[in-house]
Amino acid sequence: ATGQRLGDAGVRVKPGGLDNRLAWTTMPPPMLSERTRWDLRPNRLADRSEPGSRYTIIGSGKTAMDTCGWLIEQGAAPERIRWIKPREPLMLNRAFTQPRELVASDMQLQASIARAAAAAEHPMDLAMRLRSDEVFVQIHTDVEPTAFRGGTISIGEVERIRQVEDVVRRGYVRRI
Repeated sequence: ATGQRLGDAGVRVKPGGLDNRLAWTTMPPPMLSERTRWDLRPNRLADRSEPGSRYTIIGSGKTAMDTCGWLIEQGAAPERIRWIKPREPLMLNRAFTQPRELVASDMQLQASIARAAAAAEHPMDLAMRLRSDEVFVQIHTDVEPTAFRGGTISIGEVERIRQVEDVVRRGYVRRI
């Protein structure tokens, strides 16, 4: 119903706009203007009959990354994608977590962790050493990482997502 509030977050629901399948995991969702007519769920992009003229992805987690990559795979020009990223996460390199070469990659992973842990002077130093060994990967290496949630990503996905250059790093979206 119009004007219905979702939980304690204070999001106003507009008919046809949001529904209870939209989940906000770490921060309260942004306030949505009464004029907002967007469907904010990434999985609805596949149902569109016409491509959008521009896309704005909000968030820095794996869903946001997957959405950027999927749009590019579907033919969206990277310059038509704006990515609002409140954090710069480190992710696990999928090469170390795949079952095909499990024994060899697991040994490499353990050796990298032991080597990095023995030499590291503080947690960020450990993270940067693991990034140097490509155990951790990061989309934008020119920005200091600010999060690690244990997500997994392949080098191919990272290269694809790096094509998105319109990245906004000004904190969290509070209102749309």
